[in-house]
Amino acid sequence: PTVRPIFFEELEFLGFGEFWKYERSEEPLLWRLNRTYYYRGEPVAKAVGGNFFEKPKIEVYKEDLVLEPVDRKLMIKKNQKIMRSIVNSTIDFIYHARNKYSDFHAFAGFSGGKDSIVLLDLIQRALPKDEYAVIFNDTSMELSETVKYVKNIAGSYPELKFYVTRHEVPAIEFWMVFGPPSRVHRWCCTVYKMLPTVKFFREQYGEGKILFFDGIRAEENPKRAKMEKVTLGKNFRQINVHPILEWSSAIIWLYIFARNLKINPLYRFGVNRIGCIVCPFESLWWESIIGNRFYSEAKPYLDLIASFAGITDRKEAEEYIRDEKWKGRVGGYSCRSKVLVLKDSDETKVLAETSIEKFLEWLKVLGNVKADGSTMRFSFNGYDQVIEYRAENPLVIVIKEKDSKLINLIKTIAFKSAYCVACGACEVNCPNNAIAKRNGYIKVGGNCSHCLKCLKIADRGCLRADSLKVHVGGRNMGLDKIGNYKHFGLRKRWLEEFFSDPDKWWKENSLGPAQFESMRRWLMDAEIVEKTKEGLKLTDLGKKLAKIGADSLFTWAVIWTNLARNSSLIKWYVTELEWGKKYTREELIMLMGDKLSKTTKENGIQSLSELFRYSPLGYELELGVPLGKSGNRIFGEVKENFYFLDKKGAEESAEKIVEAILYSLYRLKDIKGDHFTVTYLEKYASEGPIKLFGISRKKMENILRNLEETKRDWISVDIVADLDNVSLKPEKRALEVLDLVCLKE
Repeated sequence: PTVRPIFFEELEFLGFGEFWKYERSEEPLLWRLNRTYYYRGEPVAKAVGGNFFEKPKIEVYKEDLVLEPVDRKLMIKKNQKIMRSIVNSTIDFIYHARNKYSDFHAFAGFSGGKDSIVLLDLIQRALPKDEYAVIFNDTSMELSETVKYVKNIAGSYPELKFYVTRHEVPAIEFWMVFGPPSRVHRWCCTVYKMLPTVKFFREQYGEGKILFFDGIRAEENPKRAKMEKVTLGKNFRQINVHPILEWSSAIIWLYIFARNLKINPLYRFGVNRIGCIVCPFESLWWESIIGNRFYSEAKPYLDLIASFAGITDRKEAEEYIRDEKWKGRVGGYSCRSKVLVLKDSDETKVLAETSIEKFLEWLKVLGNVKADGSTMRFSFNGYDQVIEYRAENPLVIVIKEKDSKLINLIKTIAFKSAYCVACGACEVNCPNNAIAKRNGYIKVGGNCSHCLKCLKIADRGCLRADSLKVHVGGRNMGLDKIGNYKHFGLRKRWLEEFFSDPDKWWKENSLGPAQFESMRRWLMDAEIVEKTKEGLKLTDLGKKLAKIGADSLFTWAVIWTNLARNSSLIKWYVTELEWGKKYTREELIMLMGDKLSKTTKENGIQSLSELFRYSPLGYELELGVPLGKSGNRIFGEVKENFYFLDKKGAEESAEKIVEAILYSLYRLKDIKGDHFTVTYLEKYASEGPIKLFGISRKKMENILRNLEETKRDWISVDIVADLDNVSLKPEKRALEVLDLVCLKE
C-alpha cells in the first residue's frame, strides 16, 4: 500500500465539496492509502470505480467535516530524525557510487514524477554540478502538464546540462503500424523509452561508459524487492544506480515537503504516479483522471484502440475500453500474416510479402551474401549455404536443407524484412553499430559480426511482427474432425437425389462408399438428418427443406447457417478468414494451424473447394468462389502459388435469401436471446447473418427494414441516430421460418 497527500483539486474533481468544507490551499488537506481517505488518522471516505468515461464514485464515512491543511512544519519536525538518517546515507551512497565509477559519464534520469525530482535534488546535494547531466526522454505520450513541468524544472537549474531525447517518429504514428501496446506486447517501452536514450549516449560518447542514476523504487514493483542498488545495464557499457530503491512513498513525500520541491501539477489532481497518457499497465484510477480532465489528449489513442479492434460504434468502443479488453491483446485481430511457412517432406517454403532487396539486406546478418536470378549463397556456421528463391509477390524462398536452425533463421529474416519499419530497436541492440537507417530503410554494414542479437529482439525477430502476429488454429476449432468429409464437398446433385426419396436413398444411391460416408456427415451437420435408435432419420427441418428443394437458394443458405454451428470446417472458414479476401492454397493450409497433418488440412481444403464448386454456395451466393491463375473461375487443377479461393460474400445476392437471413437471426436467438443490436451482429455474432454471409452493415440494415415491413409478426427494428436495436418475437422459432417459404413455393 502506498500513501500520498491529497490536495483540494482532487477533492473538487471527485465532488467532496458537497460533503466537506476545506480551503483552496497549497498545502495537503488529508492523506490517501490506496483508495481510502484518512483525516487525522481516521478513515473518512473511499473512492470506487472510475474509468476513461466515468469519474470514481465516493463513499463518505463522515460528513460535514471541516478540513484544515496539514501542518507541514510539525510533520517535518516529528519525522526529522528518521529523515536525517535516510537522506544522509542516500547522499553518501550517491557520492561513493560516482567516485567508484569516476571515468564514466554520469547522468540523472528525469521523468517528471515525484521520485525523479527527489533524485535530482539528492544528486545536486551530493555531486558538483559539472559532474553529471540530466536527461529527460520525451516519449511523445506524455501529458502536456508533464511536458510543461519538465521545461519549468530545466529552467530552474540553468547551471545543469539538461538534455531531452525523443524518437524521430511520434508515438501516435507507430501505434498505427504496430497496433496499440498491450500487456503482452510492450513494444513502446523498447522503441520510445529505451531506444532514444541509448541512441543519444552512443552518438554523444561512442564507446564511452555511462553511469545512470534513476529513481526506481522497490515499493512500486514487487520484482524489485531483491534488486541490488547498483546493476549492469542491458544496453551499452552502462551501470545503473538506484539510490532511492528502498525509499517508501511516505519518505518521498516527506522529503518533497521538507525541501519545498516543485511537484508535477498532476499529483494535485489525484494521480499516484506519472506515466504515458494511455498505457496498458495503468490503473483505472489514472484513466478516470485522464479521461475526465485531459480527454482531448487521450482521445487520439482511444480512437486508435477502437479502430484497431474494428469497432466503429461509439458506445461499443467505450465498453471495449472500459472493460480493459484492449490491454490483453495478443495478436493482430484481423491482420493478415505477411509471412507463410510451408513444410513438405523434402523442402520448406517461406512466402513473404517483401522485396528481394530487403530480404537480402537482412540476410547479411548470417554471413556474406551473393545472389543471382534464382539462388542465394551465404555463409552460415562455417559452411556455404545455397537456397532458391523466386522474386514474385510474395517472395518465395525454397530451403532444401533439413537444418531446423537454418530454417528458423530464414523464417525470422523473412519476418524482419516483411514487417520492418526501421523503428530503431535493432539498431541500438547491435553491439557493433552495424545496423543503420538510410533513406527510410535498414542497411547492414560490413562490420557485422553475425552475433544474431538483432534476430533475438522478439519471438519473431521483429517487434512489429510480434505485435501483429496472427494466431492460427488458436480457438480450438476442433479441426481434427475435418477428415470426416473424406475430401468431398456437399454437392447439389447429391442433395437432389437424396431429397427425391430420402428413405430409399440410404440403400439406393449413385455414390461410392467414401462419397456416401461424406454425404452422411454433411447431412448430419446440416441438421437434415439425425441419429435415432432406428438409425438416421429425416429431421423436421429436413422434411421442410426437401419440400422446398435443392434448387432454392434459401435451402442452401439454411444449410450454410447450420453448418456454421455444427461443422468445424465451416465454422473455421466463417470465423477465421476475412470476407472480401482471396487466399492461396498455401495460405489456407497455414491458417489451419500446426496441430493437423498436411494431408488432413489438404483434405479439408478440398472438401471446402468442392462444396463451393458443386453447390449454389459458390458461384451463385459467392460465399466462396474457386479461382485460377488469373483470378478466373476454373474447374481443373490449381497451381499452388496462385489464388485458390475468393471469400467474396453474398453482398450482391443477399436480397435473394432474405428469409434465410431471418432464419439465421432466429438461430442466433437460441444463443443471444430476443434482443440484440446491429453492432453486435457486425462485430461479434459469428452465427449472425453479417458474418455468416459476408454482407455489409448497410446492406444488413436495409434487409432488416425490409423484414420489418414485410414480416411484422416476426421482427421489429429501431435503426435511427444512435439506435440499432433488433427485436425478435419470443414465441417464434427458427424452424417456423421455413413455413413462410413453403407457403411461397
